[in-house]
Amino acid sequence: MKKIVLAMTFALSFLLSFSQTYSLKGYVCDALSKEPLPGAIVVLGPNEIYAVSGQGRGLFPLICPEKPHIPWRFVLPDTSY
Repeated sequence: MKKIVLAMTFALSFLLSFSQTYSLKGYVCDALSKEPLPGAIVVLGPNEIYAVSGQGRGLFPLICPEKPHIPWRFVLPDTSY
């Protein structure tokens, strides 16, 4: 278990050091359970897009056109009012 946590920490630091990072004004939502991940940060990698939860819940792959089977998506707040 410690090796898995260490590997995930290394992967996250690698992604953050070599990727552009953007802060979302909305949130990231699990498309299956609709559970929001508030305070998420989007990490754009060379071939993948990830979200890092602000609550320390880990690194989650997000949906992108090349990999539509990944069930994570961006949900932005409604600013029409």
